[in-house]
Amino acid sequence: MKNEQEILIEENIKLAYYIARKWARSLRPQPQKLTFDEIVNDCMLGLIKAIKAFDKNRSITFATFATHVMDNQILMTLRKSKKQMKEDYISFY
Repeated sequence: MKNEQEILIEENIKLAYYIARKWARSLRPQPQKLTFDEIVNDCMLGLIKAIKAFDKNRSITFATFATHVMDNQILMTLRKSKKQMKEDYISFY
């Protein structure tokens, strides 16, 4: 039998893929571009974080909350990759 977390993940996979496609389209021209698989992985991590942190008593829907968490997860990964690119560039010289 599935628990609530597994059910929420299965019900919101389409949302995660939608957000991943949105980010994949917007990141095309940038050099720190992540692959689509990396973006999907970040969305799934964000979805799991959202499930753990969501409070039913708040006046916000789960989909809205999860969208913000997934977006933040992708932004954190972009910041880390950009920082790594700078470090690699500096160590090259």
